[in-house]
Amino acid sequence: MTLSVPEYLQSDATELARLVRAGEVSVTELLEIAEAQLARLNPKLNAVNLTMAAEARARAKQSLVGPLAGVPLLIKDAIQDYAGLPTSNGSRAFRHIIPKQHSTFVQRLIDAGTVIIGKSNTPELALKGVTDPKAFGVTRNPWDLSRTSGGSSGGSAAAVAAGIVPMAGANDGGGSIRIPAACCGLFGLRPSRGRVPPGPGVSEIWEGASSDHVLTRSVRDSALALDVLSGPADGDPFVVAPPAAPFVEMAAREPRRLRVAFSAMSPLDTDVHPEAVAAVTQAAKLLTSLGHEVVEDRPSYDGLALARCYLEMYFG
Repeated sequence: MTLSVPEYLQSDATELARLVRAGEVSVTELLEIAEAQLARLNPKLNAVNLTMAAEARARAKQSLVGPLAGVPLLIKDAIQDYAGLPTSNGSRAFRHIIPKQHSTFVQRLIDAGTVIIGKSNTPELALKGVTDPKAFGVTRNPWDLSRTSGGSSGGSAAAVAAGIVPMAGANDGGGSIRIPAACCGLFGLRPSRGRVPPGPGVSEIWEGASSDHVLTRSVRDSALALDVLSGPADGDPFVVAPPAAPFVEMAAREPRRLRVAFSAMSPLDTDVHPEAVAAVTQAAKLLTSLGHEVVEDRPSYDGLALARCYLEMYFG
């Protein structure tokens, strides 16, 4: 079987790994398609700030095993250290800092059989909801090049949405997975504190407010990645309870009826754009149509105090 580019684009990481296991497509073939997509699309998007062609081609020649064996992907150029290559965190100040070992996140992706083809662009220190570092330039949205792909995992989002790779590393402490997912039409889950270890270079980011995971086009890919990435590691400040079953298994179950509360009001009692209000209202109507119990409500808390605490951590 020869995989066409349209077939590659229609396949998520789970399906590509299945094709490799079944012998229907080779790891080298997948890599060649991903590299061709990267060469064709990245000049327009600027989603990838460091390519890893030599590392990826050497990796593709190995006998790869694991639930994601052969799947090409990107890691984010923030926190997700790859030994021997710089982790710039989107900053000119860190462009020459070379980690000596893989982060746990990267090592677990390698152990799962993935082929890492590069590092994705991020705003400086991953601190913004848009991706425009002076070190590497602006990342564009593949749906509309005049618009942002979001941030801070904007490079990963643009690459996945454009079809360069089916999955890319991301992290989120204030929306850095969720904002790009919304901007680029992807699935973005921010794991709970302690679920995915960020170490060993660090124990926690932002006192545990930031989590590492991936951006994907399918829910099952996100669940599979969480099975691969989650679990305790040496140096973790604490250990969270494991899931009752594999995330892939739970994601495949028929969902139960949920009780959902929503609010389109700002926690700071400031104006909210009508388009944002409409989006929240539309989501509430969709959940109602799916049989869930939906009510309009909001928690009682001091929004200004929350903002001050967040900004203290953010700039600290």
